[in-house]
Amino acid sequence: NFPGDRVIFTESSTAPGIPIVYRTVEERAYNPERLNLDSRGMTMCPILDGEEDLRLLSLQHNLIRRAQHLSHLRRLVFLDLYANELEEISGLYNLRSLRVLMLGKNRIRKITSLESLTKLDVLDLHGNQIVRIENLSHLSELRVLNLAGNQITHVDSLRGLHSLAELNLRRNNISSMKEVDCLPSLQRLFLSYNNIANFDGIVCLREAPSLCEVALDGNPLAQEACYRQTALRHMGQLRQLDMKRVTEEERRLASLLARKQEEKKREFHKQAIQKEKRRLALRNVARHWSLQNNTAAAARKYWYSYTVQPRKGCLEGEISSTFLDQFPPFESHGLADSLRLLSLTEEHLAEMEGDTLRLFGRGALEALDRSWGAHAAATITAVSFSYVDFDEVAGVLGKLRARFPGTAHLQFTETNLQNLQQLNALAQLRRIEQLTVNPAGNSLTALSLWTAYATFRLHHLGLRRINGQEISATDVTAAEAMFGSLARLTAPRASTSALGDGRKKEERRLRELSERKKGVLQTRGRIRSSALIIGLKKKKGESYFVTREYFNLAMKEQEEKGRFCQDYVKELVDRVVLQEKKQEALQIIWPQFFLEMVTDAVLETQDSDTYVSRRMKELTEEK
Repeated sequence: NFPGDRVIFTESSTAPGIPIVYRTVEERAYNPERLNLDSRGMTMCPILDGEEDLRLLSLQHNLIRRAQHLSHLRRLVFLDLYANELEEISGLYNLRSLRVLMLGKNRIRKITSLESLTKLDVLDLHGNQIVRIENLSHLSELRVLNLAGNQITHVDSLRGLHSLAELNLRRNNISSMKEVDCLPSLQRLFLSYNNIANFDGIVCLREAPSLCEVALDGNPLAQEACYRQTALRHMGQLRQLDMKRVTEEERRLASLLARKQEEKKREFHKQAIQKEKRRLALRNVARHWSLQNNTAAAARKYWYSYTVQPRKGCLEGEISSTFLDQFPPFESHGLADSLRLLSLTEEHLAEMEGDTLRLFGRGALEALDRSWGAHAAATITAVSFSYVDFDEVAGVLGKLRARFPGTAHLQFTETNLQNLQQLNALAQLRRIEQLTVNPAGNSLTALSLWTAYATFRLHHLGLRRINGQEISATDVTAAEAMFGSLARLTAPRASTSALGDGRKKEERRLRELSERKKGVLQTRGRIRSSALIIGLKKKKGESYFVTREYFNLAMKEQEEKGRFCQDYVKELVDRVVLQEKKQEALQIIWPQFFLEMVTDAVLETQDSDTYVSRRMKELTEEK
């Protein structure tokens, strides 16, 4: 007891160690509804004898570890246990009239045992060790909730707090929150000194219907240059931000910033759409090109890989259909259908980026017919061709020279560059300082002489680099030595066709291959028809009677057709092997043979008048 204190402390005789508090008659008469027991050094709640009418009880700054001996205070409306050592909320179940509960500065880790306190108006839990908000949804009359100075990282579970007008969450570790928009009465929200890095984590504040005051100072997002304008853009209903009144000028700036952000968002969305369209266009171009170039190859591979294996040992009247199943229709490979589908979609793309014009697909060559303007014409110094046949590119080089006279770098990817003769077409340009031929889709790069020939043929146009490699004086000298005998004879008047007819041979070879494929397809059709006639397939619910003589005849016919297919495939393989051997031999003698052939051709046509007269005479004699 303190000197002059009118509160008397004793111990219970029946329960030693438990304090009992009495008040003098005068003290109880003076404050019948109020009792102050602050700073008494108590480690537990005392038994309050004769205090059933008590409405306000203060137990601040004690050492109380557990709330107990309070169940008989049924009229209590205010309980203050601030700055004690409580580790949990308990002993309050019967205090159904409680309106204010002060539990700040304790050691509470979890919000529990508040189920019966439905009339709570103020709940103070600041300065504890609470990590999450929970078990509060039944407090529909709660107006003030203080959870400052805890360890909360995410705010949720706020539904049901219909009367909550003030929420204090200062000095936590909050980075995001939700369900604030479910608080219809919330007016004041304090989030100072948390870990909120951007407004995406608190987007729910935008929809809070009654929110008029917010504090966000001390968060990472508050360090941004336009923090207040951004905050007002997200929460236009605010009247006070960080304890400062929002002015009309700030609202105007926030509105302007909102419009700019919306325009930026639309522009970003537009760019995303353009990027996706570009990606789809490039994919379609690549697939279309691949299908065009691989259809014949896929058909050849399919027929070459097939080997006839006649089935033997079948029971009488039961002939297998496996032989027919090994010949699926050509369309089942997906080539024809895919090609038809792609013809309905965008198959080309032309774009300009910096000083580079990129053309993808055959249709992109039409871009050279457009009016690009003087600025673009002067800017372009590099042109890239992809997924378009080089022979078609050669046909527009004149337009390229006229439209973009500053072009000095050509790039080719998937353009079917196959022979040295095609490089002659590049001489149409004014200058070429750099030439890039990607090995993908350009078999020319497999030829050992292609860089030397390109150097020899295009060096006079200023060619300095080929595929990123610098052309040295030694390279130029070597190219001149290899093709030097042609230097004087290959004047500018020499045409591209003077260097051979490889392209015509290639086209003739492809036509022959197409005719062979057509013959094999017809043979397959006859085999399928014959098989169906003799009953190789059985329909469900039906049976066929086949005599032994007819069965043997069918088997003999099948074996003959099998031998025919084997012989045909063997002949094709032999031709391919022979062709490969010829090609290998040609690769060995080709440099010298090519040099002699071109030299003879150029010498023969050097005197054009004599050449024309001689050819006319030969034609006349042949008739």
